[in-house]
Amino acid sequence: MRIIVKCIQKEFPTKSHKISYQMVIIYTYPFSKKSTLFLSNMTCQINPETIKSTWNPSSEKEIKYFYQHIFPQIANKNPEYLNPKNISEFGFAPLRPISTNRGTRDFLRRTNTSISNIKDLQAICLNIKEKDPIKSVLENVQFKGIYFKLNNIKNHGWLLAFDIDAKNIAKSGLCPFHSGYENSTDSEISLIQSLPPYQYLYCFNCLLLSIQYAFDLKNILIEWGFNKNSIHILYSGQGTHIHVTDPISWNLGTTSREYIKTTLIQKYQIPLDPTVTNDANRVLRYPGSLNASVTKPVSLITEEEPIKAFYRVLENAEPRIATSSYI
Repeated sequence: MRIIVKCIQKEFPTKSHKISYQMVIIYTYPFSKKSTLFLSNMTCQINPETIKSTWNPSSEKEIKYFYQHIFPQIANKNPEYLNPKNISEFGFAPLRPISTNRGTRDFLRRTNTSISNIKDLQAICLNIKEKDPIKSVLENVQFKGIYFKLNNIKNHGWLLAFDIDAKNIAKSGLCPFHSGYENSTDSEISLIQSLPPYQYLYCFNCLLLSIQYAFDLKNILIEWGFNKNSIHILYSGQGTHIHVTDPISWNLGTTSREYIKTTLIQKYQIPLDPTVTNDANRVLRYPGSLNASVTKPVSLITEEEPIKAFYRVLENAEPRIATSSYI
């Protein structure tokens, strides 16, 4: 194994300004004798205190504005497997507990019987009381998250997906800028929340690591034989999701998915959410929807390098969704 360590100072230009940052890059190159590929576990580390950007949860007005004006522009670009007519079930996380004729709920799951396009999904997001498929919701409320079920996608099957959460990276102690923690009363949480983006259970370096691990996971899947162009990395708002749409992946059973997940976690030390990949009932955030915890849409990462992807995420999170003239 060959290891190279570099420490550099750079500026990243955004549309409006330049952001200075310090970066330590650690390159390790384990070689597989059965393959001509090198698996690059390059880890980029950025001192979170050098990042001046801060994030904020969305207000109700911002969420409403997003689904009125921005959501259709993003979601209509989704690939066919994410077409609402192909999704078997959607999930909706209200900004606050919502009253229904079945009691108060903090999460709604709805079998898809009437959502055939983005316009239909948009209508539910804006007026759940009127558009609720089972007519059980008694009030309107904005949603902090929209989700889709990974299994039973029409004409496809069960989406092979992975979830890497910056919060789990922070909790596990994988970030060198703070220790991990065991529970919600751990004193280390205060230190983490004192680092940018402030008051979150992770720092910006944890977020960068979630992107880096997603790139590492993609390289592993490519070595295993999955088509490079069928592995999609998405920024989830507070981490990354990986969708695998290779034809061989749709019909993998629970046992195969469990083996893939376990191998990635134990052998390659990818910090996956262990409950996602092989749970047939699992939902993930719908691409194009808003993660209201950070006022940022779930979006496809198109950059070829983790550090560039991170700063594109950071730049896109800089402005608020709408100015006061709109809301």
